[in-house]
Amino acid sequence: MLKLNLNLSQKLNLTNDLITSIEMTGLNLIELEKFLTEESQDNVLMEYERVSRDLYDFNLSRLTKSRYNIAPSKDDEERDDLGDYNTKSKTLRDYLYEQAGLLDLRKEEYETVKFLIGNIGDDGYLKISLNEAAIILNTQTHFVYYCLKIIWTLEPKGVGARNLKECLLLQIDKDNISKKIIENHLEDLSKGRIQKIAKALELEPYEVEESLNRIKKLRPRPASGFESEKGIDYILPEIFIEVQGENINIEIEDLSSNIHINTYYAHMLKSDIDGETYDYINEKLKRTLFIIDAVKRRRKTIESVVEEIVKRQRKFFIYNGSLEPMVLKDLSTSLGISESTVSRVTKNKYLQCQRGTYSLKSFFNRPLTAKDGYVSKDLVEREILNIIKKEDVKNPLSDQKITDKLNKLGIDIKRRTVAKYRDELGIPSASRRRLK
Repeated sequence: MLKLNLNLSQKLNLTNDLITSIEMTGLNLIELEKFLTEESQDNVLMEYERVSRDLYDFNLSRLTKSRYNIAPSKDDEERDDLGDYNTKSKTLRDYLYEQAGLLDLRKEEYETVKFLIGNIGDDGYLKISLNEAAIILNTQTHFVYYCLKIIWTLEPKGVGARNLKECLLLQIDKDNISKKIIENHLEDLSKGRIQKIAKALELEPYEVEESLNRIKKLRPRPASGFESEKGIDYILPEIFIEVQGENINIEIEDLSSNIHINTYYAHMLKSDIDGETYDYINEKLKRTLFIIDAVKRRRKTIESVVEEIVKRQRKFFIYNGSLEPMVLKDLSTSLGISESTVSRVTKNKYLQCQRGTYSLKSFFNRPLTAKDGYVSKDLVEREILNIIKKEDVKNPLSDQKITDKLNKLGIDIKRRTVAKYRDELGIPSASRRRLK
């Protein structure tokens, strides 16, 4: 027996153009330019005028929040731009393996050196302890240390170090004053306590200043200038924020103005051509017009999301304040779009303002409970920094004591969360912060 059932249901039919439009919204500026270049190569009706730009290596340009790290000096950045050691096309490990292969080493030494090189991270630091390496290699710890010292003779200087202090010391040759400062007063140095250092080492302040200038030229990241194992991650800001008093101006790259229709082929549509040729050219023209429209819609969507972000984070842009709590749902509700659209718009896109270059994702902060409502993670991190800055360096505060102080400020937070935020800020534990 034949039965006929009728069901009423809604179905979203995604056309190829709609899928392409959605995908274009998720592309960052570099990816979009690549897409448009490839599209113009496949479409005779579309001409794309690629913009000549400078790319920024995200790993080198990212600003650290930690006051314990010494930022690269201008000289150091210039050396990176020039491509010291001709390293832009090779990884640090490749370069180290090449050098190790030229040394006169016994088989056991060579294998251990190779193993240690394999455990050096993209920043140039050793990522495994000597004890762990000795257990894995079934050898003595002192032998592993001997092999590590072999790596310390390789270029670039400082590679294979286990911490910042060791990295800087490996780059100092005969400068005893700088060595003493790095060994005993690195934290004072990061805080600019010139007088304190001078008094402790019985030096004149100008002598400390001279050493400070030399130390600034050292590489805190010995792998700077090398391609990472994952490849170099480049960023290109497409949103520009300019603050004038209480006003915030937003500019967003408009690539639609760089897309043009090939007039020669467009005019052929008005000439006497065969039907097949007409259909081909007409289809390519429709595709070009769609791409132009999609690029404009992408920019308009980004603009609406950025305007909402800026409105919610005015304190950050105008007063250099901390970020306000903000999640995807906040923007989704305000703009009347889905959270997935907000996520797609903010994915891998960068904003440049007077404070630096930031990913749009970095402006989202999950709220933490406080006595007056909610506070952002960014504000909590600032409070942690302020508390640690005021601590007694001879008796630094434990994570629990920092937690207690935050609780007294009305911030409801657990010790493990404080420890996590402290690590993310690059701040050592209390035992490592203690001034000996």
